[in-house]
Amino acid sequence: MNYKIAICDDENKDIEKLSSHINCYSFDIDTKIEIFPFISGNDLYHSCENGASYDIIFIDIEMPNCNGIEIARKIKILTTESLIVFVSNYPEYMQESFSAHPYFFLQKPINRSQIFQILDDSIEHMKKNNSHIVIVNNNGINVVVHLNTLMYIESTNSKDKNLRFHTTKEDIATKGIIKEWIERLEPYGFICCYRGIIINLKYVHFLYKRNVTLTDGSTFPISRDKEQNLNHWYINKIIKLRR
Repeated sequence: MNYKIAICDDENKDIEKLSSHINCYSFDIDTKIEIFPFISGNDLYHSCENGASYDIIFIDIEMPNCNGIEIARKIKILTTESLIVFVSNYPEYMQESFSAHPYFFLQKPINRSQIFQILDDSIEHMKKNNSHIVIVNNNGINVVVHLNTLMYIESTNSKDKNLRFHTTKEDIATKGIIKEWIERLEPYGFICCYRGIIINLKYVHFLYKRNVTLTDGSTFPISRDKEQNLNHWYINKIIKLRR
C-alpha cells in the first residue's frame, strides 16, 4: 500500500528536514510514501477542501496568518481519516491541540528516531482501522475498494445492472443492483440522494437548490424525500466547522 503525507510548515528548512526523515523511512521499509509540502495552512485546507486526501498530516501550530490547530479542526470536518501530528516549538500548545483530536504532538527539534516511531505506529493504526472495504468485480477481476475512498456510485444502465464506482483514485465498472448497495452502505455514511445515485456524505461540498455537489465537482439532484435529511446533516456540518 502507498501512503500520502502532507507537511505544513512556514519554515522550508523544517519541511526539508522532516521530508528527509520520511524518505529514509520509506527506503527502510521498502514502501512508497508521497510527500506533499505546504508553507501555508490555508493552502493545505483548500487542498483537502478540493478533494485531496492524506494519510498523515504533519502541521506546525504557529504560522503567519493562521493557527495550525484551527486548520486541523477544519480538516477534521472534511475528513476523519487523516492522522494529525502537530509539530511545535511550544509544549504549552499541547493541551489546546487536543481539541483537534491529534494523533501525536511533536516538540521541535525533531529527530529521526521520533519520526520513525510515529510512522511505525501510524501505519499500524491505519492497517487496523482500514477494515471497511467492499469487493467489486471488474471484468472478472475482484477489486478491493476502501469505503473511505469511495465518493459515489451511479447506475449507468439499470436494465443491464451496470454500475460505476467512483473513488478518489479510479472509476470501476461492475454489475449490481443499486438498491442492494444502498442497504449495504447506509451504515457507513452513504445515502441515495436520487434515483440511481449513492453518495458518500464525507465528500459533500455544498447543497444548493435541491442539488448536491461533491468535493470533486460532481453535482446530483436531491429527491424530495431525501432533501430534509441532507439539509439537516449539512447544517450540522457547517455549525461544527464554525466552532
